[in-house]
Amino acid sequence: MTKKMIFLKNFILLILVIHFTFVVIVQFYDLGYTNNRIAEKIKNNYITPFFEQNWGMFAPTPPHGNQYFVIKFHTDKDSIIVDIHEDIKNNSNRGFLNINQRLLKYQNSCYNDIIKKRSIGRLNNIYKDKNKSHGLESILNYSKLTLKNQKAFLNTISDKDSVFIDIYLINEPLLPSNSKKKYEEKKYITLTDIYLTTKQSLYEQSYL
Repeated sequence: MTKKMIFLKNFILLILVIHFTFVVIVQFYDLGYTNNRIAEKIKNNYITPFFEQNWGMFAPTPPHGNQYFVIKFHTDKDSIIVDIHEDIKNNSNRGFLNINQRLLKYQNSCYNDIIKKRSIGRLNNIYKDKNKSHGLESILNYSKLTLKNQKAFLNTISDKDSVFIDIYLINEPLLPSNSKKKYEEKKYITLTDIYLTTKQSLYEQSYL
């Protein structure tokens, strides 16, 4: 075996060791065994964006309903409501390499992160709080991408008009057909009047 092959083998092994070490650290963080800031950064910047699967290593907990977002964009002059989940859901089964299934899972993890951070009072000031929700930040960025496609709404506002959003976090129970609560209403939480952008800034910056 050449030196180049040995080096490549050792390099791949090192990457795998680092990756699975990060996975274990984040699992212990999620289970509450550690409150280390490094573990939180590993989760927010490495595991959640690329490897989140919405299940626990030691105790899988499948979701008991559909959790999704409806966004209301508004200014002082006009407003529009968009279900950012609907198009992703409708297109999720179109093709083997379609990314919409991944986006559904990611939106679910964003939903759970917002609920968790909101329950412990970390969303009071999302622009100043160092521990702001990674899930909320992701939904805000995704909302900017969605807003770019709302041509009719954008045409009604000027370049310097501030656009705010209300975020509706919908929880739609998945119940057995024989359940007495079959027609239970959807539950939702609303985050209101969050500053998003201006029309001018929307086209000056990239969020991809």
